[in-house]
Amino acid sequence: MNKGRETKFFQLILKGNKVFPSVVKQSKTNLLMCKIFNMEQPPNNPEFISNKEKVRQSYISSVEHIIPFDSEEEKIQEEVIGWLRGTDHVTKKESPDQHLGVVALVISPTMDKVFLLNHKKAGAYLMPGGHVDLGETLQDAIQKELLEELGLTVDMKRSNPFYISKILTQGKNAGHHDITTVFRIIVDPSTTFSVEEKEADEAGWFDWTELDSMPAFTQLPRIKQKLSVEKLILLDNGGVLSDHYQQPHHKDLADILGVDEEKLKALLSEKSPHGEAYRKNLISREEFWSIVVKLSGSVADLDYSQLEKLWAESYQVNSHIVDILKRYRNVGVKTGLLSNADTYRKKHMEERHASFLDYSIVSSDVGSLKPEKEIFEKAIEKAGIPSKNIIYVDDRESHANKATELGMQGEVFSTLEDLKLKLKKFYRDGR
Repeated sequence: MNKGRETKFFQLILKGNKVFPSVVKQSKTNLLMCKIFNMEQPPNNPEFISNKEKVRQSYISSVEHIIPFDSEEEKIQEEVIGWLRGTDHVTKKESPDQHLGVVALVISPTMDKVFLLNHKKAGAYLMPGGHVDLGETLQDAIQKELLEELGLTVDMKRSNPFYISKILTQGKNAGHHDITTVFRIIVDPSTTFSVEEKEADEAGWFDWTELDSMPAFTQLPRIKQKLSVEKLILLDNGGVLSDHYQQPHHKDLADILGVDEEKLKALLSEKSPHGEAYRKNLISREEFWSIVVKLSGSVADLDYSQLEKLWAESYQVNSHIVDILKRYRNVGVKTGLLSNADTYRKKHMEERHASFLDYSIVSSDVGSLKPEKEIFEKAIEKAGIPSKNIIYVDDRESHANKATELGMQGEVFSTLEDLKLKLKKFYRDGR
């Protein structure tokens, strides 16, 4: 269907039904019709109203995901969340004086170069981006802008912004407030961009250090300040990142060995001679499990790899902790795991934790068990930053205390809310 026929078709429908007809069922079609005729919304269409509410809730969720780095950003975040909860008019068409926008910090893998456009309307070098249109999530909008302005096809559906600002616009479009959410995308500098000429006169890569001299309204100096962080969140596994002895795997392992679950805990404990030796890589997997099987009293010919797999899978990752770690990684904080564990379980953990942890250190790597100092010293060495810039969270006080002795901020895990408060203070201290 050509454009002329398409427009005529919609006009006939509108003329005959006044407002969006019942025969049009897809919300995407409704949104297209709104855009063609510059209307706010079809008010009597339940599907459209339901979809718009879902999109509004997605805005709130995305803004809540941001970890503010100072009181100024926190105040803006709170104001924007309150605004979003009180209105569903957030686009430029609906709310000319204040509306949502998205931009992308296009940054090199080495974090030392940023790609900027010399925007014609603003008269300054800015990040690529634009306004959020009716029916778009923030993720839809930034994906669209990257394609339109740079020719980049990037899946942003699972991404979240890391920074938010409220600025009075400059240049030809001065006089209104942009609520701008900033996404981060890593792109190799060798990438060829197709820059939209109607938007920008020039474009290019800038050194990270040059952002300090950019005009304040671009937000680039503050963004650089936010991401210039050398901090590490280091967590214990069982009891913090993961809940251990979880079903059905723990019970299945106990049943195979013919023991009750409490007996199984004792057989696997790091406090037992064989448990300590295995975690220090002093005995092999076969030696460890042969001892466990013998002590269990089982005479069956058991598959040690199956036993190991069940043990590893009895540690179930806490999704709330994962969400916290992802939010901090999004603002440039490194995340890691420090655990008393064997080589096999380390491999299992790394496969499951790759999306939210930068690295893992386990006792079998070092030949040292927490709370011995050697494993903590290895963690500090691997971090490559001052120990005071590392927070370590464990469910055992003796382990947290040892971290503190070696210069880290050792904390005992109690509740999620307590952890959030401690991480917030840790993140902002010294900023």
